[in-house]
Amino acid sequence: MHVPEIDCASAQPFNPRLSAPTPTAALPRRRRRRLLISVPLAFVGIWTFSMLDRRAGAQREREAFTMQEFYGQTGLLPIKPVDH
Repeated sequence: MHVPEIDCASAQPFNPRLSAPTPTAALPRRRRRRLLISVPLAFVGIWTFSMLDRRAGAQREREAFTMQEFYGQTGLLPIKPVDH
């Protein structure tokens, strides 16, 4: 007995010949326009405020990120591996 696959988004049988719907296809047009404005605006705001943050804690975070990025890219750590 053949059981057709069901596409959960539309509750229609899956047809591989049709192109896959975009993630925003289910959103109303008005909401998609809001996303086009709010997401880049949020990104720019977060980046700007993090660059303008001059607190001592922010400076420590920037220094820690530099070392974390180095460790992540190289795999080198200043401590010995732990046996589990």
